[in-house]
Amino acid sequence: MLKQTFARSILFFLVLSTPALRTSAGDKMPPPAIFLEAKSIIIVNESGHADIGDKAYDEIKKWGRYRIVENPGEADLVLVLTSREDIVGYQRDTVTNTYGTVYGNDTSASSSTQSYSTGTTTAVTRGVTTIVFFDRRTSQKVWSDTRRWKMFSSATRGIIKDIRKRIEEEEKKRNKANK
Repeated sequence: MLKQTFARSILFFLVLSTPALRTSAGDKMPPPAIFLEAKSIIIVNESGHADIGDKAYDEIKKWGRYRIVENPGEADLVLVLTSREDIVGYQRDTVTNTYGTVYGNDTSASSSTQSYSTGTTTAVTRGVTTIVFFDRRTSQKVWSDTRRWKMFSSATRGIIKDIRKRIEEEEKKRNKANK
């Protein structure tokens, strides 16, 4: 029993220490082959937000890799957009008033600030966008990603840029291997 445990420990150590078997933190799973084979894409916006669809359309168009089509029968890939907003808490609304007084003809002045609750609360929400890619021929889901909405960056654009980067890296690897 002790020999088996020792042997397993040695095997485990060898596997972890072999450079060919280790992956760096930056390694990512390559995209499915359909992304490299596809020539056309249809964008289906089920998010309920026109601007999310506009951002996906704009990012795919700027990329230029796929022909955007309107007829599902012409598409190799189907990109489906959805979104969700969850209530993550509530905040009490407050009003702040600042009062000022100027004394006579000189430049001296004073001010005071008063804050009070209005008695109303506002829901604090967090939104996410999900993009799912389907192989139109097989109707199989081939990729999906979900991102939180942020103040100064688009979740939709971020997802598309990430898959674009993965596809371009995979093409470089394949081109290098074919040389």
